[in-house]
Amino acid sequence: MILPRAALFCLLPLAAPAQTWVASQADDGAYVYGSASPEPVQVWLSCNAPSATRLPPVQVGAHEETVSAPYTIRLEFSGDLVPGTGPRADIHLWIGQTPWQLPVMVLNELTGVWELTLSMADPMLKALRAADRLVLAPGSDQPRGLPVAGLPDASRAAMQTCVSAWLAAGFQVPPALGEFSPAYGGGAATPMRVAADEAVREGCNGSATRGPDYLLSGNIDGDETEDIVLDWGAVECEGGPPRPFCGAALCSADVFLSSVFPRKRQPEGWNALGVALVPLSNGNDGLELQTSQATCNARGLPDCKLLLYWDGTRFQEIP
Repeated sequence: MILPRAALFCLLPLAAPAQTWVASQADDGAYVYGSASPEPVQVWLSCNAPSATRLPPVQVGAHEETVSAPYTIRLEFSGDLVPGTGPRADIHLWIGQTPWQLPVMVLNELTGVWELTLSMADPMLKALRAADRLVLAPGSDQPRGLPVAGLPDASRAAMQTCVSAWLAAGFQVPPALGEFSPAYGGGAATPMRVAADEAVREGCNGSATRGPDYLLSGNIDGDETEDIVLDWGAVECEGGPPRPFCGAALCSADVFLSSVFPRKRQPEGWNALGVALVPLSNGNDGLELQTSQATCNARGLPDCKLLLYWDGTRFQEIP
């Protein structure tokens, strides 16, 4: 619905408050929380997603939390901004010079907050992240100017917090949210790529230089969902020892299997001089490990390489 031009002129003189939007994040072990708000003005963008530690919500006192569906976010206004007890279908949010009619908003009687759940791909949210002016117009009630300083960065940071957690939990990023799905090792941010890259961040306790082939992609377990091999030999940590996962010659190679990692939360680990993926006759990819000279001599291995396949439970050597 487009408001009359006269209403637009009535809104123009309103000055937005000087508060700045800031993002915050938290992890209580059950959920990861992302939010953005220009408090003390009572308006929020918030979401939550499963925590990697998977603690029961009741254990951390989060059993009454409103849980966000994957790739959704809540837009919330305090009762000070929106009069009444609801539901209300007459609320508009002016973004720049464009009015957006909000879907029906419901008042949470426990918190006194008006709530609306939106897809993160909603066009209004994209416009909101580039807003230079915001005015909340609840029907015939007094319109209120809202801050925009810091809004683009804060809203994006809040969304990114939950997007990253949903990815780590195994939920693929929708194509419409591609801007929140950065490339990992030259590919899209699929769950196993995200898990492997997070392992680099944790293993290096911060930033790292990643070689072009630090992630290898294939179908190792045969479920037609991308599996990832993290070659620690192609990673150099920028703080502390540069190669903490390498010895005098061998480096770790961690295998993130899509059929195993979401449940086990640990990769399959190997040590090798080098690692590669090799197509097998069954259509899957095998794991090829370059062995040390000592192992090569002791085993009589051709080309000093071991070729392994996944049997559904563990890796087995191909003679």
